[in-house]
Parts: sequence; C-alpha cells; structure tokens
Amino acid sequence: MLKTTPIYLSSSIKTFTLTIIIMGLTACGVTPNKPSTHLKETPKQFKTEVKPDVNAVKKPKSYSLVELKALQTKALNESQWADYLAYSTEIWRKSKANPAYQAQIEDQIWSILNSLSAENILNLEESSNPDVQAWSTLFNTFNNPQSDFDMGMMNLKTFEADAIYQQHLLAKLITNQPQEQEIKQIAVLLPLEDRYQVVSEQIRSGIMKAFFASNQQITLKFYDTSVLE
Repeated sequence: MLKTTPIYLSSSIKTFTLTIIIMGLTACGVTPNKPSTHLKETPKQFKTEVKPDVNAVKKPKSYSLVELKALQTKALNESQWADYLAYSTEIWRKSKANPAYQAQIEDQIWSILNSLSAENILNLEESSNPDVQAWSTLFNTFNNPQSDFDMGMMNLKTFEADAIYQQHLLAKLITNQPQEQEIKQIAVLLPLEDRYQVVSEQIRSGIMKAFFASNQQITLKFYDTSVLE
C-alpha cells in the first residue's frame, strides 16, 4: 500500500500568492477623477437699451384737431379712403360740442362712399380698423340688392352700435329709403279654350280659392291666351 505524503507550502510561496491577489484587486478598481480646478464662467448679461422709434406713426387719437383735418385732406387728395374714414371719425369724436358739424361729417363720408368703386368698398371691408369696417357695413346694407335689408338693419344695431353714423345719418337714410310699392292688381294669363281648357279651369279655380281665403286687397284679372294662338 502506497503512502501519501502531504505537500506543505512554504511561507515564501504564500507571501508571493497574496501579493499577486492584492495587485489584481488594485488593478480592477476605478480611480476617481480629480476634482476640476477650473471654475465655470458665468455668462455675462448685457442690458439692452430700447430706444424710441422716431419713425413710429402716431395713432389718430393722439393728433390734435388741426393735425387731423390736415391728414384728412391729404388722405382725400391721395384717395386713401381707409385713412380718410379713420381721420374723419376722430374729427367727429373731437367735435362733440358741435352736433351740426358731426352730422355734416357723416353726410360727407356717405357721399364719398357712394362715389367709390366696388373694389374700393371691398378694401374697406378688409380693413383692420373697426371704424372703417362699420362704414362698409352701412354702405352694403343700403346698396346691396342681394342682401336682406331687415337683417342688415339688425346687424347695424347689434354689431355697429358705436358707429358715429348712429347719431344722425342712419335715421336720415331710413327715412329716405324708398318704400316697396304695394301690388294692387294681378293679371293671370291662361288658355281658357280648346285642349287646355280643363287644365286652365282647374288653375283658375285654385287661384280664386286662395284669393277668397286672403284679405282680398288686390284685383285679379284673367286673360284668355287661346285667342292669341
């Protein structure tokens, strides 16, 4: 039977092995970054000085009455109609102590509006100035045959209540508005003989039935068109 002889490591070998393990662990470690010695620079803030715009256009309300009249005349001579309306409106507002002069301004504006082309009126409609738009609305209400006059008047009272023409001009325009002529007589043309006689009699009977059911304030006259054939 063979004997097993145990092997004992010498102390020098143990020391060498431990040294290798420590070196390996040190190599695997992460070396922390050194703190930066440079400080971050704070961006400088510069104050911007806002200078007044010497070319800024003054609003109409900031002009004196004399200046407004001069600008109104200039706009009239140059056919700048939106500007003319804007300046005229401000002149009106600065003339509250003189209602007769205010009414004159309204009449002058209305006279000029009626002399403008359809393109000019369209440009006024597209203006960003509500005073100018109000005048184009008034013009279209009284001059557009395709619009509903009653609806237009309702819009003027609802949406243009602050327009300057509400003081004098509008009442005058309503008074001068031509009244619709009342229909007093209606002529009915029907072929009352020959092949269309039966149909014509039925039509005439229906018309007369509706006539007697109405207030009968008109006169009906039937004409026989068969004699014209």
